[in-house]
Amino acid sequence: MQKLNPAQLAILGLTLTVTGLIGVVPALFSTDETALAAPGQTPSVVAPVETKPAETTPQMKTGHPVRVEAPTVGVDMPVVDGFYDTKSKEWTLYDDKAMFGAMTSQPNDYAGQTFIYGHATDRVFGKLLNLKIDQPVYVYTSNGYKFTYKLKETHVVSPSDTGILNYNGNSRLLLQTCVGTFSENRKFFILDYAAVDKL
Repeated sequence: MQKLNPAQLAILGLTLTVTGLIGVVPALFSTDETALAAPGQTPSVVAPVETKPAETTPQMKTGHPVRVEAPTVGVDMPVVDGFYDTKSKEWTLYDDKAMFGAMTSQPNDYAGQTFIYGHATDRVFGKLLNLKIDQPVYVYTSNGYKFTYKLKETHVVSPSDTGILNYNGNSRLLLQTCVGTFSENRKFFILDYAAVDKL
């Protein structure tokens, strides 16, 4: 075999390169879904990738309570934060407002207990004593939600019986006021979450 001089080698290399590119370029711009196959092999078809829309978790709704209303018994008043003083063993109380137990859950549509309490006076929660089973109570929040709860049951307990405050479960509202000749007992109103609306 005759040896090629450097110039001939360069021309041969360029020729092979151009020939290779001529075969590759059409495949790069091909619009069909047939994969390139070696000579003698059957081309394989690339299956389209199926995509599913991403599943989204519903936005949970919650807010800080600022107003409570029980329209069937004439209760409608502002709500402010209340706290339990471990030294005096007393809860924060006002004569013209209901109190949100700030250590409990804010009103929401998923879980936990919202605790709101007040004096048993006509100006605050005294009229709650007339609330009937399945009647609604609305809690309004600072971010524009209206939570609807319905009365499920009531309990009268002594002040030392605080077990009802230890709750884990679905969203609910717990209202409390005093009862008895000397306001010596506590009446709890347990209300199940029913709905939430954006105002």
